[in-house]
Amino acid sequence: MSEIKNFIMIFKRSFHNNENLLSPQQLFIYAFLFRNRQQFENEWVTNISVNSIYHQIKCKIDGANTKKRISITSDLLSLRDKGYLMFTEIQQGQIKKDENLSITFSVNNEEETFITIPYSIFDKFNSREKFWLYTYFSYNTFRGCGVDKSQKELSEMLGISKSKLIYTIDSMNREDSDPRIYKFSGSYVNGSKIQEENEYFSSLSEERLTEYNRLYDENGAPRHKRSKSKLRSDDEIIDTSYYGQLTVREMRKCIKESKWQKGVPLTYEDYAIYKFSVDENIDTIFNSRCKKGIETLKSYASDRYDFEYWENVYLGKCELTEKKGLEAYINPGNFDDYEGVNPFD
Repeated sequence: MSEIKNFIMIFKRSFHNNENLLSPQQLFIYAFLFRNRQQFENEWVTNISVNSIYHQIKCKIDGANTKKRISITSDLLSLRDKGYLMFTEIQQGQIKKDENLSITFSVNNEEETFITIPYSIFDKFNSREKFWLYTYFSYNTFRGCGVDKSQKELSEMLGISKSKLIYTIDSMNREDSDPRIYKFSGSYVNGSKIQEENEYFSSLSEERLTEYNRLYDENGAPRHKRSKSKLRSDDEIIDTSYYGQLTVREMRKCIKESKWQKGVPLTYEDYAIYKFSVDENIDTIFNSRCKKGIETLKSYASDRYDFEYWENVYLGKCELTEKKGLEAYINPGNFDDYEGVNPFD
């Protein structure tokens, strides 16, 4: 007897903007059917009719009155055609509303990438759009990237207006939303009103959660308003915990002279320059490149850099020691392997 797993398997191709894409209703129906599997002779099966789906499912179904059952039938056939589930109807291409279907799922392809949504999470949803977004952002969280679609692309994939998309996301990006998501607003490109794409996650590491709480309140609103036009005037004074008071011009000089683009070991000073630039909205292009550089170094030089420690120093949670600050790496030793490695490459 195979072991029961209390989660729903959802393949990443469900969100590919091609013939595999699942609409919010199709994804919710798929998850509902998967959630109601039972084991029969070493096979997991959901025995159910269109009528039972209509009465039991919690999300909105397209159509009015009897057309809702037609909508469910259409989605069942589409899910089968796309290879997400399997069943055989009495009359090919037609499903009677009370006809019992023995539905199995295409979850045995080990080469496919999938994410898992616990039953306890799915059971909290009654909005198909919110479940679709939460699942999509969970996949992005799993792969460590918070965005790869613009709001325009997401609204088109969901089949809703951009304004409804923004409203739905904002309603989930709150402390009182359960389940919830976390939205990091994109920075504005230097000297323009062009904004980088937002990032969305279904969960955060302790380090990212600390960063989120510093930037946003419990309702997801920014604690400090970001400028949409000219970023900062050259002669404006800013306070830094590392350098004291500097003009924006002097801060830009620090950025230019930092080690980020030189392919040499970084120090806490370089990390602090990056964080000051983020918090004070000095140079968004530099900020974005540093962020990607940190992700690269976490992958290829995790034994040398303790970015979590540096973040805690920056937030004033601990003191900077010479070993971890000035030498720039945790384990003293030969740094030749990292010389000339540019994290921006």
